[in-house]
Amino acid sequence: MSDGRFPALTAEALDGKAFASPAAFAGARSVAVIGFGLEQRSEIESWAAELDTLARAGTVARLFPAVDGGNLFLRGMVTAALKAALPSRELRAATIPLFTDVDALCASLGIADRDHVAVFVLDETGAVIWRAFGAVNETVSTALRAALTA
Repeated sequence: MSDGRFPALTAEALDGKAFASPAAFAGARSVAVIGFGLEQRSEIESWAAELDTLARAGTVARLFPAVDGGNLFLRGMVTAALKAALPSRELRAATIPLFTDVDALCASLGIADRDHVAVFVLDETGAVIWRAFGAVNETVSTALRAALTA
């Protein structure tokens, strides 16, 4: 099942490494968590243990804070705040702020509601094969793991 695709774009992880899709998804299924604002922090944090467990088992999991526009001042503020909030090397490497047209990003991924964090399993081409919205729970965790191994 494919219902959306991660758009072709370039960005930079908080550790300074370049990210380019769809090439970044080649080789294996991965998890993408997309957040749209500070008010979703608790939902994003609810995923931390789940994503850490998956990452330790070899699954690539990335956090994409999505911010409209290219305002350099805003980019600097957001990047500095994220770096302060995410001191570990692993978290910085897995966090890729997207300063982009958020409407277009949402359209390409089939996101109709930005009130909650969006979580996707992407195939090797960046196509969406599973999705969830909001905080993690046991049912969602089980479905996520099934999508990664299907």
